[in-house]
Amino acid sequence: TRCPSFLLFLTNMSALNKILLLVSLSLVLAIPLKAQIILDRLLEKGRVEIQRRDFHDAVQTFSRVILQDSKNFDGWYLRGLSKFYLEDNSGALRDLTRAINLNPAVSGSYLLRGILRDMQGDYYKALEDFTAGLAIDPNNANLYYSRGTTRLRLNNFSNAISDFNEAIRVNARLSEAYVNRGVAKSKLLDRDGALSDFNEAILLNPFSPDGHSRKGLLYHEIKNYQEALISLGEAIHRDSANPQHYYMRALTWYEMEHKDSCINDLNRVLKLDPSHSLSWYNRAIISSQMGNIEGAIQDYEKVNQLQPYHVLSYFNRGLLRDEIGDSHGALFDLDQAVLIYPDFAKAYMARASIKRKLGDQTGALTDQLLAQEKVRANAGQTEEDLALNY
Repeated sequence: TRCPSFLLFLTNMSALNKILLLVSLSLVLAIPLKAQIILDRLLEKGRVEIQRRDFHDAVQTFSRVILQDSKNFDGWYLRGLSKFYLEDNSGALRDLTRAINLNPAVSGSYLLRGILRDMQGDYYKALEDFTAGLAIDPNNANLYYSRGTTRLRLNNFSNAISDFNEAIRVNARLSEAYVNRGVAKSKLLDRDGALSDFNEAILLNPFSPDGHSRKGLLYHEIKNYQEALISLGEAIHRDSANPQHYYMRALTWYEMEHKDSCINDLNRVLKLDPSHSLSWYNRAIISSQMGNIEGAIQDYEKVNQLQPYHVLSYFNRGLLRDEIGDSHGALFDLDQAVLIYPDFAKAYMARASIKRKLGDQTGALTDQLLAQEKVRANAGQTEEDLALNY
């Protein structure tokens, strides 16, 4: 029997040459193993960096993994996770999609990509991801919770409740599922069920503001303002840096005719979030009611900067400027109002009055006729209908 040529070659070598060849062969065979060890160390290093919240370093580490092995699922997934924490949502989405293409059988990839798509407003794609994840892992409470939350955003309240039911079935201590199920129930006017869910969420996680804030909103909705104040105060106690808690309490104070307290809470909102245009707008309204006309005008100016097409801020400021005798300023604001909302009959009427003061009788008559025309054209339409059109 003939020896294989490789073995025949070995038999013809000196002992030293045989040893040298065997050593060199062992080095060649060790290269893939050594590369895997390096990748494993890099992956572990990156995981530690994520735990330490060193996300920039983690991205660099996982990029090295991908550079060495472009088909490494963990490298793509974990780099996507790191980018998610860095709020690089587009980059995270690309990495997670690559991870899913490499290994479509990992439910966690669909969960994270679904959350990203939800954050970007791509709700139907998010639902597809959560559903795909549940096909792999049908007892994943986070997937049910996330799909329910997306359905809640789409006003699909009944199906959202079904998903939250499943999340709670899998994990009865998932307080967030109770909170969002309560929100869905309140939208379906099941207020007793909603209140029960909010209370359960508070029992499960009394240190979270979410159950308290939602409970406060529910009480505000049913006009139980005293209880709303108590719940919103509890939410603020647990998270004093959230402007929405102060904003809702401000609206509650307003309903109770405590305007000073309302202004104080709106001031807190604007200190925390100077871009909160609703707070500027509402503070302007309340300031004008309290006789602070100049303060109200300044607040409306801030609304106009933040929301250039907010028609009512121009209209209201125009009326205030007219009240303090600034007819030209009032005319400018009302011009802007009808430019934004051409069917705004009240703005034409107000502008007609100002034009009369400025001696423009022809312009005043034109605006008065336009106002009458708009009233006839929009007869029977609700304010909501008109708002949808403009």
